[in-house]
Amino acid sequence: MRAFILVHFAADTDLSKAQHALGRPGITALDLVMGPYNAIVTCDVADMADLSKLSLVLTQGRASGKA
Repeated sequence: MRAFILVHFAADTDLSKAQHALGRPGITALDLVMGPYNAIVTCDVADMADLSKLSLVLTQGRASGKA
């Protein structure tokens, strides 16, 4: 299934590193946007469990290289 995840980065996040998320399995696109969120991530996942795992990784900042 295709899904969209809205991501808000921390103020000190280098947004150029956000493109690193494209290397994660399931992520097909990452678009930087203006407004309350900084990015919209498009992903293809098998089920809601996979979507939940991917969303958790992205929203915890690991997509931008933070641990």
